[in-house]
Amino acid sequence: MKPLDLSKSFNKFTEIIIKDTIDGIKRGTQFGHPFKPNADSTVKQKGHNQPLEGKGKSGAWLKKGKYKVEKATATKQRATVTIPESEIALINQTSKTHARPFWGVSKSALKSMDNSVNYDIRKYLKQVDQALIKQGFKKV
Repeated sequence: MKPLDLSKSFNKFTEIIIKDTIDGIKRGTQFGHPFKPNADSTVKQKGHNQPLEGKGKSGAWLKKGKYKVEKATATKQRATVTIPESEIALINQTSKTHARPFWGVSKSALKSMDNSVNYDIRKYLKQVDQALIKQGFKKV
């Protein structure tokens, strides 16, 4: 019997996390809390008050294809998402100003991921059950 393969779930997780994060930024909320408004000088420079959305490098990674997704496989049970280094990331890492948390997962996204992996595990356990029954084991 093949080992448990969760690569499809892990790959689905990357899609859920990316969508959830981008949707949160576009809504202006993350982790259930609204973003603090930009400073007047930032609004004047950007032309809008949408935190974490900018022109050029700072907003580029919000567009599909600007982040790197390394998919999981049956032999490599891990998927990763890398966003390009941006002005926002650099400011958050080097500035003494309050960093804006923006990379995370909402409760609804976590529930969706949980459902996906639980489905894969239940499916695998049914296969294990069937294999054991074929070998003469009985259910209790």
